Amino acid sequence: MRRPNNRLKDIYEPGRGKAQIIDTPKQLAHVLWAASRGATGPRNVALLWMLFGSGLRINEAAQLKIRDVLTVN
Repeated sequence: MRRPNNRLKDIYEPGRGKAQIIDTPKQLAHVLWAASRGATGPRNVALLWMLFGSGLRINEAAQLKIRDVLTVN
């Protein structure tokens, strides 16, 4: 049974097939709002923006290392 306050599962639930496409700015705002809640909210929002901006898949983002993103001179 789904918890009514977990709105992100309406968009994607692992094992339920493909995730829905976010078509409108309103949908994107809703996903970002839902992700921003809680203690890990800032991290979640940063990860979503990275995925959205780079086109990375979730498993690709999970395998990233700091050296893949930042270069040290």
